[in-house]
Amino acid sequence: MEKAENIILKKEQTFEKYLLVEKIRFSYNSENIFENLSFSLPKKGLMQVVGPNGAGKTTLFKLLLGLYNPKEGKIIVNGEDITGNPRLASKYFSYVPQLIISSKSLNFPISAREFLEWELAFEERWPRFKINNNITDRIKNTLKFVRLEETAFEKDMRELSGGQKQKVFIAKALLKDKPVMLLDEPFSSIDPATRIDLAEIIVKLSREKLVIITSHDPNLLMKNTNYMLLLSRNYYTFGKPENVYKIDVLRNIYGGTAIEVGDKHLHICDEGCKP
Repeated sequence: MEKAENIILKKEQTFEKYLLVEKIRFSYNSENIFENLSFSLPKKGLMQVVGPNGAGKTTLFKLLLGLYNPKEGKIIVNGEDITGNPRLASKYFSYVPQLIISSKSLNFPISAREFLEWELAFEERWPRFKINNNITDRIKNTLKFVRLEETAFEKDMRELSGGQKQKVFIAKALLKDKPVMLLDEPFSSIDPATRIDLAEIIVKLSREKLVIITSHDPNLLMKNTNYMLLLSRNYYTFGKPENVYKIDVLRNIYGGTAIEVGDKHLHICDEGCKP
């Protein structure tokens, strides 16, 4: 991989190292979370961020989104410094929070289609936004892309399953049409069949844009993962899965809860789980 000082500008004005995180130092409530965190990613592909609860996975997303400002370091996207600037970050990132957080906003009757229409209206600065056939088709096509059954389009969002809701929230992020998508634990509280569905959708997206997810189940996407960032407090390792997703590294991250099963198959046993 190129050194940072050798970044070149392509003809289409896209940097080879599209996302560059440089020497981030960040503390929260006087507790040090990141010390000298650095990594770089190209414009397309999939990175999984793995680590125990409290390791800073969601904090990393908030830094990328400009919601937190690091004490030191920079976050650069396509050559533009977006550090601590949510307005600039919004040019590049869409974000799907954890399902339990996203679902809290669903406290009134609204269908999946109406929910996405409302989101588009907000993006387009309602009341100038007008729903037309093109908008309706765009929403329907996006819902089909995330494999939401057509029978669910007009259902009250509160009546949808966890997996169906997650598909709608991913569709919401897709409609923003940003080059980088962040998904915070997209498989949490999702049934096994829908997890496979979501994994296939994420892989397809990663061929067109940069997708970064946090996960407690990295094996589900391992074959299609291009990069991994393994986090623990004041410790991290970044690289290709075959170089960093190893039992000794996982034990540094998780302690005794990282176990090895079978032929080179690694399993992470989270808190409360008995290996």
